[in-house]
Amino acid sequence: MDTQIKDMALFEDLWKECEPSLRGICNRKLSSYPSEIDDVIGDTYLALCNAVSKGVEIENPKAWLYGTLNNIIKLKYAELDRKKKTYIRLERVENELFYDVDFDSHELSDEVLNSIKDEIVEELLDCEKTLLILLYEKKLKIKEISVILNTTEAAIKQKHYRLKRKIKLLAKEKIKNFE
Repeated sequence: MDTQIKDMALFEDLWKECEPSLRGICNRKLSSYPSEIDDVIGDTYLALCNAVSKGVEIENPKAWLYGTLNNIIKLKYAELDRKKKTYIRLERVENELFYDVDFDSHELSDEVLNSIKDEIVEELLDCEKTLLILLYEKKLKIKEISVILNTTEAAIKQKHYRLKRKIKLLAKEKIKNFE
């Protein structure tokens, strides 16, 4: 019991000593996202609490703390990057094919989004629409589609990759026209 109290006292001293410089690092590295700084500091504090409560022996606590902070910042950037991406989902409503497009980082009206979706659908080839229907609406596996289309699985994977890339590029191009 005394060991845990001693560790907790060391933990408190370490945090009080390092917190200002950790916050300074966050301010520099997350200057584009100031609202995320407190979250990252809090996550770092929780990581330290968890390590202490589990009795993890840390040789160099300051280095561990700064390393943990940097890892959490990298994870935060990955999360923020995912939120910015454009997502396109295939749906069929009343036998009409359309794409639901989510733009997390863009505030566009529903009218504009529908216009973008319509333009993307118009620019797709029939064979591309067929592939998307088989993959997303019918939920067939690549192997099953290759049998239906009488081609190899590698060819289907390649077509799917190129099609996703094409849709993303079309969506980005359409967004720029409305910004």
